[in-house]
Amino acid sequence: MNASPPKELIVTWFDRVWNQLDENAVRELMNEDGEILGLGTTVVDPEGFIRILRLYRAAFDQIHLEVVDLVEDDSSVAGHARFSGIHRQSTREVDFLFSFAARCEGNRLSWIRHVVDFTALLSQIGTLDPRAVNMIFEA
Repeated sequence: MNASPPKELIVTWFDRVWNQLDENAVRELMNEDGEILGLGTTVVDPEGFIRILRLYRAAFDQIHLEVVDLVEDDSSVAGHARFSGIHRQSTREVDFLFSFAARCEGNRLSWIRHVVDFTALLSQIGTLDPRAVNMIFEA
């Protein structure tokens, strides 16, 4: 079996795992010792990631993820994606960009590192006053 290009694999991952909420895709597309960082905790296997996915699914309705930028180099891919949904508790819509980098081994992901602006998310659901960040830079 030929390996999928990293760009194709990551687009498939985000679509099947996040948009379709397909837990079997996690088992199919992630290495058994795969590592995922930056979503609130670090996980090192598909079942650990499925637990995180379920937490996101419980917190957000109408989850949609769109890959907006990708670069590829051999077995690695990096880019930006847009996460949107409705926060169940606050009933507020959220929409924010995040960055990621991933490494592929064959047709599976061996790691993904996410860089998520959780302050933007907290501000959108109303638990953080965005002016509070500006206080860091005030004299």
